[in-house]
Amino acid sequence: MQVRINDNMRQQLTDIIELHKGYFGGDVEHLLDALNGVKASRYIGQEAKEIISNIEQATGIAYSELKSKNRERNTVIARQYGVSYSRSLFDV
Repeated sequence: MQVRINDNMRQQLTDIIELHKGYFGGDVEHLLDALNGVKASRYIGQEAKEIISNIEQATGIAYSELKSKNRERNTVIARQYGVSYSRSLFDV
């Protein structure tokens, strides 16, 4: 979903992101890039490909099926596994 923000909103969001960085000490460059319209695809690297491959192998469900709107039980569980697996890797 595309949201239009004005300069005042952009500055407020930038301030919030910077406060988040200072408080949690985390990497916020991807958030700043998203705020400034940089495509997230540049962050999909080898780690993401390995995560997707591991999820496909563990669940037997192809990536195209995982990203579809399919609500079948096995697909939903595979998605949940993928989220859980990703969070465990990145300590989110």
